Amino acid sequence: MLEAAALIDVPAAVNFAKGQFQNWMEFNLRISPDYAVVVYSVGIRHGGQAEWEYVWKKAKETKVASETEVMMSSLAHSQEPWLLWRYIRWSLDTGKIRMQDVRNLFSYFAVTPLGRSVALQFMLTEWDEINKRFGMDAYLLRDIIYATTSLINTDFEYKQLERLYRENPPAGFASKAAENSLALVRSNIYWMKLNHDTIYEWLKKNAGTDSEGGINRN
Repeated sequence: MLEAAALIDVPAAVNFAKGQFQNWMEFNLRISPDYAVVVYSVGIRHGGQAEWEYVWKKAKETKVASETEVMMSSLAHSQEPWLLWRYIRWSLDTGKIRMQDVRNLFSYFAVTPLGRSVALQFMLTEWDEINKRFGMDAYLLRDIIYATTSLINTDFEYKQLERLYRENPPAGFASKAAENSLALVRSNIYWMKLNHDTIYEWLKKNAGTDSEGGINRN
């Protein structure tokens, strides 16, 4: 419940998580494992470079794999595009991100709208290097493609992907993953055309109002 509330910026949930994060960062007070996912992600989402660098440092220091994964995933919740861009570029730097962790990294970026946008732009601009570096492991390249493209739902982005795959096809049998990703994007686009306006109008009609009489965006 806390995670869901924080995700839609319910003030009490966000303030609780931010307080827990600050106590951890400033006084090294232990965060309950039950709250760790939401506390780290809220701390990163509502923080800046200092919070990001602190979590990155702790992720590298901890010897507990589950803690490392939670911290690494939370780093993709940043709302600072340059931090996200630097983070995903580290997928090409084995000194920062181990090869066996690249799959997870791309899945972390798939969680938030900004993360998905950054991941897609990274794939579009660095495709030659991604294809060359990860093409030796077709399963890894397949998972990168899926994590980055599975929620795309616009004609413009579809055409970008189609051109990308046509001009530089994925290595090995990952080409099948590219075909599947295009099919999924077409399905997403079709779904949006059928349902977007109806859902938008329903939400607009049924949205609550805040204390000042405006639409409650939550």
